[in-house]
Formats: sequence, C-alpha cells, structure tokens
Amino acid sequence: MLILPPALVFKKNLYTVLLCSVFAVSGCATSTLNASDSSKFSNYEPDAFFQQRFVAEEKSAFIGALSSGVNSWNRATDSFLKPASQAAKQSVEFDEKTTGLMQDGKTILYKAAFTNMNYAQLLRPSREAQTYCNATGRKLVAVKTNKANFPSKFFASPSEAFAEAMNQTYSGKVGITVAGVTVTNDLNNYKTIIAQHEADQVNMRNVMYDRDGAIKGYQAAADKNSFGMYECQGGDGTRKNWRVTILPFSFEPRDPTNQLIPHILKIMIVPEYI
Repeated sequence: MLILPPALVFKKNLYTVLLCSVFAVSGCATSTLNASDSSKFSNYEPDAFFQQRFVAEEKSAFIGALSSGVNSWNRATDSFLKPASQAAKQSVEFDEKTTGLMQDGKTILYKAAFTNMNYAQLLRPSREAQTYCNATGRKLVAVKTNKANFPSKFFASPSEAFAEAMNQTYSGKVGITVAGVTVTNDLNNYKTIIAQHEADQVNMRNVMYDRDGAIKGYQAAADKNSFGMYECQGGDGTRKNWRVTILPFSFEPRDPTNQLIPHILKIMIVPEYI
C-alpha cells in the first residue's frame, strides 16, 4: 500500500478522483463483440473464444486504460505522484489472482463493473456467447435462466433489523435526569426506540453503499436473460454443439467514500461441449 506524507494527502485524493474519472469516462473493459467483428472467431473452439475475450483481451484493455490514466495525470500534475503507478500495478497483480482463468483450466471469472444506469458489462457474456454462436451458423438457446437478484442478499433489510431488535430482551436500566431529578427505567421499555435506531443504521449503510442502485442495475440485466445456462445448437453437424454457464459468483458494493467507483460483480463463465 502506498503511504504518503501528510503534505501529499490532498494531492493523493485529487489524484484518486482524477484517475477514477478516467476509468469512468473511458472504461477499462473490452467492448462487446459485434456481428461484423465476430467472423474472425468463427473457427475458435468455445473455450478458446471465451478465454480470448474475457481473459486475454480483458487484461490487455484494463492495463492499457490504467497505464494511460496514470501517465496522463502524472503529466498533468508535474509527476508529483509517480509512485502511485507502482501501487496501481500491485493492485492489478492482486486482482489477477482472483479473476481470469481458474486452476481447472476452463472456468473464467470475469469482473464486470456496473451502476443502476449502466449495466452493459453484465450483459456482455451472454451477448457475446450469442454473437459467437451465430458466427458459426448456429443459434444460442437459453436452457435455464436465473433472475434472482444476487446483490440483494448482501444488504440487510431495515424492516428485518427492526423486527429482530424488537424480539430481543434487554437487561439493565437507563437513567434520565431532568431538572435535577433522575428517573430510572428498564432498558426493555425503550425497545421500540432501540429497534428504530437499528433500522435507521441499516438504512444509512444501504444508502452509503447504493443498495437500490446495485439491485436495480443487476435486475435490469437479469431480466434480459443474462444469467443461466445456454446451448449453441444447430449447424451442419461438422462441429460439436456446446453450452456455457454464466452465473454471478461474488459481489462487491461500491466504495461509499467515492461515488465514481461502480459496483463490481464477478461472473463465472464455464464453456463446455455437450
């Protein structure tokens, strides 16, 4: 972790905001494959296609955007934070251990950034599977779809927090002093106040981490059949049919201290022959 002296704290914060702005505007992900560009992948085997698009090209696009952002802002700020580029590279190295091609040689973890308004990266795996399948003269069929809202389980419910607090038994007493007179009462008699406080705390955390935005963005993608199992069927029989499973794997809410940072969903992609 990069540690700066106090004199550079303001500059570090400025740098962080500017670098995040570069990512937010230009994006770090590979753009979604379109039909006109898909022909070059028509002879790829399924595992080779998905590894090329969601491992090799994704890594290249991210590092390219990172280097461009760091270099641009170093120049714009007289290189006062050149060491930040090294810290950023270390962050990339750590992330490579938890994304990309897994040890089984076929499972891919793809890191998709999204907001409630922009969830294109969530759509990308299923959309590209369809484009690739079409390029080989076949049709992609959704065998099973998963529309359950994955991020929602990572957030607590204010109403549930209230109900849980109301079901608790509180021991002890609380004293309230008014005009020199102290009135002592059982803490259990303030159960409703305690429960409301717990609900308010949960709601505040949900707002900080943009619960509603995460759920809305994800659900919009799920409603477009972006998650599930898909089979590439048809053709002239000269190539094996294949299927791919695309499911959410983990969720990271945005940084509550920086609204420029989007939510992150790691998506599991597993292609295989039928």
